[in-house]
Amino acid sequence: MEIQREALRDLQDLQEDMAQYFCDHFGVSGETYWTCVESVAQVKLLEVTGEIKFDHDDLQRFKEKYTEEN
Repeated sequence: MEIQREALRDLQDLQEDMAQYFCDHFGVSGETYWTCVESVAQVKLLEVTGEIKFDHDDLQRFKEKYTEEN
């Protein structure tokens, strides 16, 4: 996997801008934001490498089942 240094800087700047907007808009801490980003990234990496299959329909079914049981 390769990425040009300039593209990486642009990605980092974009991430920082999104973090600032999200934290300001939703009133969450930077730590909370970056922890969520880390979790989403870990799942996405498993998905793109084919280790898991995830879609929103599966999530909805899980929520419905979990809500019914509790």
